[in-house]
Amino acid sequence: MCTFSKSSLLQRMIASIVLVFVLSTTFSFHVSAQNPTVVSTADSTYFRRLEVVCKVWGYVKYFHNGMVRSNSWDDVLVNTLRRVKSATSVVEYNSAIEQMISSAGEVQTAKTAAPILAKERQLTVDYTWMRDATMLSPNSITALENIRSNFRPFQSFYISASGVGTPQAANENSYSSMTAPNEQYRLLALFRHWNLINYFFPYKDDIGRAWDLALREMIPVFVRTDQSAGEYGLSISRMSAQINDSHGFISNPNFIQVWGDGILPMEVLHIEGKTVVSALNFTPNLLSSAGLSMLRVGDVITAINGEHVDSIRKRLTPYIPASNPSALNRDLNSYILYGPIGDAQITIQRGSETMTLPSRRISFANRNAGRLNPSLPAIWRILDNNIGYVDMGRLQRADVPSMMNDLANTRGIVFDVRNYPNGTMYDICSYLGNSTPFVKFTAPDPLHPGTFVRPQDARITAPFQSMYNAGSNKRYFGTTVALMNAITQSHAEFTLMSLRAMGTVLIGSQTAGADGNVVTVTMPGNIVVYYTSLGVFYPDGTPTQRIGIVPDIRVLPTVAGFRAGRDEVLERGIQVITGTTSVAAQTGLSEKELRIFPNPCQDEARVSFSLPQSGAVRMRITNIVGATIFTEDAIAQQGLNSLAIRTGALSNGAYFCQIIAPNGQPVAARSFVVAR
Repeated sequence: MCTFSKSSLLQRMIASIVLVFVLSTTFSFHVSAQNPTVVSTADSTYFRRLEVVCKVWGYVKYFHNGMVRSNSWDDVLVNTLRRVKSATSVVEYNSAIEQMISSAGEVQTAKTAAPILAKERQLTVDYTWMRDATMLSPNSITALENIRSNFRPFQSFYISASGVGTPQAANENSYSSMTAPNEQYRLLALFRHWNLINYFFPYKDDIGRAWDLALREMIPVFVRTDQSAGEYGLSISRMSAQINDSHGFISNPNFIQVWGDGILPMEVLHIEGKTVVSALNFTPNLLSSAGLSMLRVGDVITAINGEHVDSIRKRLTPYIPASNPSALNRDLNSYILYGPIGDAQITIQRGSETMTLPSRRISFANRNAGRLNPSLPAIWRILDNNIGYVDMGRLQRADVPSMMNDLANTRGIVFDVRNYPNGTMYDICSYLGNSTPFVKFTAPDPLHPGTFVRPQDARITAPFQSMYNAGSNKRYFGTTVALMNAITQSHAEFTLMSLRAMGTVLIGSQTAGADGNVVTVTMPGNIVVYYTSLGVFYPDGTPTQRIGIVPDIRVLPTVAGFRAGRDEVLERGIQVITGTTSVAAQTGLSEKELRIFPNPCQDEARVSFSLPQSGAVRMRITNIVGATIFTEDAIAQQGLNSLAIRTGALSNGAYFCQIIAPNGQPVAARSFVVAR
């Protein structure tokens, strides 16, 4: 959830995620109603007018300097929507827009000069619609210009700063009794969400398309949605998925009506493009009652109720908020199991054998009552070859000194971040080296919609030793690696950024790509929608959102390895520590001695490496086929060194960085990516 160690807030967010997952299903009964249909000329005009209503209403809501107290702005929208729907002429439509603007009251004349903002402080917001004479009357254009020219940053009634300064939708009416809102209140939900993202989402440029297109696409969905809790819930889910944010989950008190009340008692993973049974941690009686006694870990699920599992995943995809395919498939692993209580035949493949099990979805209460809780190994321990291992999902801050003391004499430590850490990153990094800049934050300004806080206020240098003061006499000098996968999200991704800056090798696969504090907006029906509100970037401005944290060594589990009970990602981490593997087979070089961050990079990256003695070194950059792009000589010191890689002239793509030691021998090579 957050980049800082706010564990209590995190627990509440995780509880909300769990609620969403617990009350989900395949919603096969609802998808057809959500598909687009042919749009008539009248509908096209109506939908285009609704776009304008949304933008005018949102702009006045956040920029009119009279919005400092409750003024029933929702009611103004609902009344305007009714008038626009019944308008039979352009005059009636324009009158409705003009009346909506005037309902905000008189604009107070500004007495100070308008702020002049640097380009880097401005979000990408399109205001050209405010001058569109084909959709707005001269009176409306003049009124909007009056609001714009007199705007000065102020504390709006509808937006305020959260605990960490990010925008929080304040004072929004939840309309908790509206389980199935009518058209006007459904559009209120859509417009409320769209405008928040338009003015306050730090990753709007990383959504993947113009935000206007999402509004254009979703208006027909919300207009045509059946007036029921189920269809309305699906529309909200589909809207939340538009921002491509793995933090865009939803807490809905009517989720059972939306998704169903049953579940197949198993856990699955998406491995090598297949849906594989990963755990059956339930009592034999419960598995028998669900018709799953014959199921085995490692079985591949190919169909549910006769529908191929890939088809189910594709059908559910538009409703799942996810930053990237890794996070999408992670979440779909849960959604494909849900549905109404009752028969749900599953088809499985086990080796060359295919079989269909006459299974049954059971209630969530029965599933929870029959769950087994296997015993877990120690939070930290020493593996074979004197290698330390730490479960970051269970390690607490108070444990860090004892953990580092117990593992002080190991040859290396594996930090397993395939989970959600507990704010231990700074404590751990204080044992790994000196303070190193590793992140840049951007926070949309609640007082000035469409802008960021100043970039210099959004940088952080990791205060590893100065704040947490482990001391150089407790410095850990062994090799450190961190494990990662699609479960690694938000604060876990932030943790990886800090560990990488301290020379830790990152091993695994693409993370969830949702890094930054979460805030919420409440919709009619008391539905709470979440989204990322704090931008998290590498110091050079490279985003982590959607990309996730790129591993230094990419390792994906295999079905064969999973069936054999192997943890292939952990195995690779151990190999890095023992020096039995390399980044690029063609170089034959050790990969544990050289780090590059950020990775991917834009115009500059930092390469860090250790030398046993001081002397001249040469940095060589080659492309993917081994051709030398450039070399640079430098004087390195004994111990840890850091050099800049100026990548501004490099085109997007993959490269290798090689360090040549004073004796002329290669020290190490590392791959990196340039992505702009």
